[in-house]
Amino acid sequence: MSKKYVKISWTENTVPISDKFNDAYYSLENGLLETNYVFIDGNRLHERLNHGFQIAELGFGTGLNFLASCAAWNKTSRTGKFNFVSFEGYPMSPLDLQKAHLPFPELESIHTFFRINGEKLWQVILWISALQISRYSLGIFRKH
Repeated sequence: MSKKYVKISWTENTVPISDKFNDAYYSLENGLLETNYVFIDGNRLHERLNHGFQIAELGFGTGLNFLASCAAWNKTSRTGKFNFVSFEGYPMSPLDLQKAHLPFPELESIHTFFRINGEKLWQVILWISALQISRYSLGIFRKH
């Protein structure tokens, strides 16, 4: 199977824009603030995250919802693991993912796993579609 990534442009070299859809992946002002307000707070994840909790989303994009979910989980004293499953039709390249995470240094410890082995790790995540990370698991499914 050929591994093709979506073509990305950047606003002022910081916010990824999908060339295919001519749309920003997250807020031009503060993507993490937007994610926390819409995804984390909007779904009351601080209250609901517990061992075995399942999150499913359409469109992994930059992975910001996943990273913010991990950060919310890490702020709890709960034990166990939650599961995050995402379906992505137009995956970003590993380098674009890394660049998309740079504006959010508060997520550094979480998104470091994206850079452990660069392209090799992202291929494992994207094409085999499963990753176990200490307190979270991630599955990403790509349309063929």
